[in-house]
Amino acid sequence: MAACYSGTAKMLERQFASSGCSPRAAQGHLKHVEDTELGELEFETTRQRAAREAEQAQEQEHRLDRLRLEQAYEEYLESETAKYIDGQISDGELAHATAQKKEWLRLQFKNMSPDQIDDLARCAALTEIRRSVLVMEFDKFCRQHSGT
Repeated sequence: MAACYSGTAKMLERQFASSGCSPRAAQGHLKHVEDTELGELEFETTRQRAAREAEQAQEQEHRLDRLRLEQAYEEYLESETAKYIDGQISDGELAHATAQKKEWLRLQFKNMSPDQIDDLARCAALTEIRRSVLVMEFDKFCRQHSGT
């Protein structure tokens, strides 16, 4: 292993010398290469690889669980918002809120198509209404759903 490294070091020294690099810069770079190469030459046994892969699989499963919870929470928010709109907001109020957003958006985004403005206005009105809906916080939602 030392013979292999010394050959690499000599080759790099020649390349630095031919490129006009200062000896001090070359030494610094060689030190970096030495640290990097020696750190990467570690051997991983089958048992170590299995442990590492198991840990990676567990981390991946935790990430997937988190994504599932986030998706479930979004569905929960949409459901609660729909219930709130059905029970608390009249069709006229929703249409008025959407019309206000549509007018504001037309002034802000003159190059958008009417369909884009309509979609964005509807989403903006629903987002504003969603702020009025009483829902549990994400952390509480996660605690409730991770136990089931």
